[in-house]
Amino acid sequence: MQIVEHSRNVHKYVKGFLTILLILFYSSVFSQTKIDEAKRKQFYEQWKIYSLDITKAEECGKKMLQLSQDDYERSLSYNLLAEKLLADLNYVKSIEFLEKAQVFSKNIDSTQQYMRVTGTLISAYRKAGLILESDKNWELFQKLSENLPESSRDVNLLFIRAHMFDVDKNHCSSANTREKFMNVAGKMLGEGPAKNTFVFAIMVQIVYDQIKCGKISEAKKSMLITEENLKNIDQTKNVMMSEFYLLDKALFAVLDKNKEAAKKLFDSAYAQSLKVNTISIQKIILEERLDADIDNAEDQLKFAKLLNTIMNKEVTSTKKITSVETNKALRL
Repeated sequence: MQIVEHSRNVHKYVKGFLTILLILFYSSVFSQTKIDEAKRKQFYEQWKIYSLDITKAEECGKKMLQLSQDDYERSLSYNLLAEKLLADLNYVKSIEFLEKAQVFSKNIDSTQQYMRVTGTLISAYRKAGLILESDKNWELFQKLSENLPESSRDVNLLFIRAHMFDVDKNHCSSANTREKFMNVAGKMLGEGPAKNTFVFAIMVQIVYDQIKCGKISEAKKSMLITEENLKNIDQTKNVMMSEFYLLDKALFAVLDKNKEAAKKLFDSAYAQSLKVNTISIQKIILEERLDADIDNAEDQLKFAKLLNTIMNKEVTSTKKITSVETNKALRL
């Protein structure tokens, strides 16, 4: 079984907890060229480092690309680098790397890797506003999934569909789809730290979507599950999606009209997003803080400037990728 990643608007992120599943279940596919086993060992050591800490995507991706010896490894390396670029809103370079990774994945006998790349492309195209290209890859993704066992097929389709709803800001559908995903995928993990991390990472997103959907009572119940799993995670290390958890708590504080608590939680969420360097999540946190209207005029202006910087970067990136894709279509 495999899970195809891409991160919620996440993200980048979204990408990390699925990697935990992928590292457990992926099957290696090698080319027919002579393999340097020492380099191969170093390659998968870097892959393991990334799997345990997705903030190292760029660092590990570069090293993996240098160590790559076949199309499977090249595809995986470019996919890793693209995930980081996507989280940084660099749509041009991210899509360039993903398209390279997809070409490499076509040359290997690994439906798993082909789906991983295609799944990330669906999210990248959609975030860049290239809906037609995103939908085409969604059709390809569904076709590729037909080669998987039913349980694996369902978990992959649900995961990607949830991310599509995320980008479209269809929070109600995203929450419902992600709940189904968690129920199916969670059964495959058994019990232990990996499952606690997985459930926590999924639940923080479900809580957020339920709040945005107006299902507050359901969001509170989901938060209880989230915090129960957090108790069983080693919090001395970087907890995946912790900034989103803090954002959820900030939104609950806003609902409770506790402005001071909300401010502190928003501050913590933003600080954590800076620590793990996820611009896409920083954007969400700043948007939610401004929408909450809990700050004085001076602080609102400060946060608005930070958000405006991110928005300008995203607009510029979107214009660039639209131009690149248009020129590409004209050359065909």
